Amino acid sequence: MKKLFKLLFTRQTCTAGFNISQPHNLTAADPDKDGIALFDLTLNNDVVLEGLDITEYTVSYFLTEKMAHANKNAYAAPWKYTNSIPKKEIVFVRVSLGVNLEEYTIASFR
Repeated sequence: MKKLFKLLFTRQTCTAGFNISQPHNLTAADPDKDGIALFDLTLNNDVVLEGLDITEYTVSYFLTEKMAHANKNAYAAPWKYTNSIPKKEIVFVRVSLGVNLEEYTIASFR
């Protein structure tokens, strides 16, 4: 029982009172056809915030879902992101309500 309580109170939870739209999968020019390209992840900002006031929400992008939940190591320059796994990389987007880091929603796309 003690372990159950510890698990319940140490797990980070998402308690968002808002929904976001599913981000679009992105494509980019790949002249050398190696599967590595330059992407502007922020093209999904308006997509995920559909109907939400952009001034009230923070949009961040992450390499893993765990990082997104922890709000750690967000991509510093998501408008000039280069993928590292050809054609299979998944990006996680986190939308938080203002500075309230406890109220957020996460989605993913390729």
